[in-house]
Amino acid sequence: MGDSLEFKKWKKLVDGRAILMARKYKLDCDDVVSKSHEIFIKTVEKYDKEKSSFGTFLFHRLEHLRKYCGREKAKLLRYDSLNEKGDDIYVPSIMDFTSAIERVESKKELSETSRVILGYILSREWEKEDGRAKKANFSMICRHFIPLGIRLCELKKSWKELTEWWDRNYAIF
Repeated sequence: MGDSLEFKKWKKLVDGRAILMARKYKLDCDDVVSKSHEIFIKTVEKYDKEKSSFGTFLFHRLEHLRKYCGREKAKLLRYDSLNEKGDDIYVPSIMDFTSAIERVESKKELSETSRVILGYILSREWEKEDGRAKKANFSMICRHFIPLGIRLCELKKSWKELTEWWDRNYAIF
């Protein structure tokens, strides 16, 4: 492919990564492909041939799709507010009605503590507590929930349950 900056030479890589991420996160493919094209344009603008080949630089810049897809998926699954039964869910578009149904189904599969942790993660409250964090992790969950009276052993069990549930329902592989 060389270091040509013509889009048609890189379209297969750009679109391929976008399609892979759209499938993995169960998002609208056109939206993710559009975002990948934006990333390509910004990559061309920022590329410095003295530092690396264009292909290497582009491939690393396309990793921004993962963050974009994660944010979009969180928006689709975020709680709007929960009533006493816990069945009200924020669904921003009818296009992701399937995800809303899956989210309701998770209430049957996950323990209460796991659902509380999931709600904390999807509400993105952890970003307010630690502005530097790029993603929620177990130590962050512990810092938030242990002071609220949830024991470490319960957090470990719930974290494992939640990550396994997420992998079963949202991982591509």
